[in-house]
Amino acid sequence: YDRLIWAKDYKKIVIYGASGSLYGWDCEKLNEAFGDEYVIINLGMNANMNASIVFEGITPFLNDDDILLWACEPGNKVLGDTRFDYLQTWWYTGAYLDLYKNIDISNYQNLFECLAEYNKQKTRNHTSYKFADVTRENIYGDNIKERPNSYYACGQYRFDYFTGFDYSYMSSLIDKLNAKGVKVLFTYATYVEDEVDDSELEFYKEKLLENFDITIISDYKKCRYPITYFWNSEWHLTNEGSTLRTLQVIEDLKNYFNEVN
Repeated sequence: YDRLIWAKDYKKIVIYGASGSLYGWDCEKLNEAFGDEYVIINLGMNANMNASIVFEGITPFLNDDDILLWACEPGNKVLGDTRFDYLQTWWYTGAYLDLYKNIDISNYQNLFECLAEYNKQKTRNHTSYKFADVTRENIYGDNIKERPNSYYACGQYRFDYFTGFDYSYMSSLIDKLNAKGVKVLFTYATYVEDEVDDSELEFYKEKLLENFDITIISDYKKCRYPITYFWNSEWHLTNEGSTLRTLQVIEDLKNYFNEVN
C-alpha cells in the first residue's frame, strides 16, 4: 500500500490476489521486463480478504493506462463478496485505516462487527491472523522466504462460487476502473496439473466473463504446474515455481500489449 501511494503518479502494474499471489510471483522478473515503463506492485494477501474493499480503496491511486492484474484463486471473498465473515480484511488493513476514506462502507455487511472482534483480538495480543511476515517481503510485495517443495497432497479445488453470491458491487467497481482507463486484466491462479479438469476451468472462465468486464490474458492450460513446484499448499508456489509462473505471465502480457497496440 505504501508503494502504491508513492507510485500514484507513475504508470503501474498492480497485482491483486490471495496468498497464491503473496507466495506466487517473482516481481523482479516483471520489473526486468516492464520496469522501464511501469512500477511493479504485488498486493497479494489472503483468500478471506474482501477484494472489493481493496479494489475500491486503491481506485484513487490508479490512473489511465495503469494495469490491475487480478490473479485470484477461486473464492467468494477474492471475487468481491461484500460480506465480512472473517477478520483477515482488518488484519491486513488495520494499519492503513486511511484506505477506508475511499470506501462507501454502506455497501458492506458486518464490517463493524468484524472490526470489534479484530480490536478484541488485538488487545489480547492474538497472532493467529498475522499471515504475512513482512520482514520476508521484497520492495514489490513478494514473499521471498525459501520455499522448498513440501506439498504432496492432491489439490482441493472448487469453482462453484457463483451461486448464492452477489458480485454486482464488485462488478460496478471494475466498471469504474474501466471508465478511468485502468486496464483490468485477469490471469488464473496456478493449479496442480491433472487435478483440475478443462470443464471446470471453462465453467470458471464463463462465469468470470459473465460477471465482470475484464480481459483474460492467460490460457488456463498454461497455469497448471507439476506438484513439485508447489510449496506447502495447492496454491503456494516454490521460489522456482513462482519464477516460472511469472515468466509465463510476462509472455501473456507481451501478447496483450501487442494485440492492443
